[in-house]
Amino acid sequence: MESSGTLESCQKSSIGVVHLIIYNQYCRRPPNHLYLLFPKRKKIPPLIIMVNDYNFSLEFFPPDTTEKRDELIKQAKILSRYKPRFVSVTYGADGSTQDRTHKVIDVLKNELNLHIIPHLTCVGSSKEKIQSIANSYWQKGFTSIVALRGDKSDDPVISDDQSNYYHFAVDLTIALKQLHNFTIFTAGYPEVHPEAPSKKFDLDNLKKKVDAGAQEILTQFFYNNDYFLRYRDDCQKIGIDVPITPGILPISNLETVLSFATKCGTEVPQVYFEQFNSLDDEKKNAANLGIELALRQIEDLRSEGVNKFHLYTLNRRIMTEELIRHAFV
Repeated sequence: MESSGTLESCQKSSIGVVHLIIYNQYCRRPPNHLYLLFPKRKKIPPLIIMVNDYNFSLEFFPPDTTEKRDELIKQAKILSRYKPRFVSVTYGADGSTQDRTHKVIDVLKNELNLHIIPHLTCVGSSKEKIQSIANSYWQKGFTSIVALRGDKSDDPVISDDQSNYYHFAVDLTIALKQLHNFTIFTAGYPEVHPEAPSKKFDLDNLKKKVDAGAQEILTQFFYNNDYFLRYRDDCQKIGIDVPITPGILPISNLETVLSFATKCGTEVPQVYFEQFNSLDDEKKNAANLGIELALRQIEDLRSEGVNKFHLYTLNRRIMTEELIRHAFV
């Protein structure tokens, strides 16, 4: 995996603005590219909501209790006034998580004027079951799906007839398009899928999913924008011409994000460790820093022509709303 770059300088000015220059031989942009991590933010009147031309979408996960589900619905109602492009809800390989997803999307669709997009994974489910779920989605008015393979189980399904299963996201995409005219979203990995043997293999697989009918790519989260920009360039070179929407995961707990990053192959810059380790133990300070870093990342991507963003909320309403108000209002 490529290195994201070395930290050349980190100087704090007298007015409290941290200047960071990140550069190495792999950087797509000039070596004097400057990241300002802590600008003074403009206060926004809380009751005036005018969404700008930069679009965003939200991702939730299905809670495991009725109380948490009710809280999520309340969160979604509050965030809906900012007019997200869509709200997606994740979907696990185990049956209980799937059931929770179905319940959450039904309530969201019935109670909110939002475009709800369920995730659908194929790991551990037969073709018959997948087709039944997809037909149910279509009949209920869910015309878009985030089609994923899903995480491999520690106890994989053992069957005498493996042809009864969709093994990869490309197979699921083909099947969904054959069933109904779904709008298909698929996953992309700017830092290469952790199971892919090479960058070329990963890009070729992405091209297969697009050729099979995927109409938009939602990327895994990342913190070095150069990975995304090179990824976008590489996709264009091999004829991938569908929108590529960067996934943004604001950090409120560095240890939690490090656990996610290890599993999906995302590099967390050294400067993030330095900044979070310099904070005291108050959660509020960590959340504020996470918002600042995400805001800087979004603004930098905008300067490179990106105008759509997918926010991984982790069901954190306050942090998500704060980021939306400063980045998209």
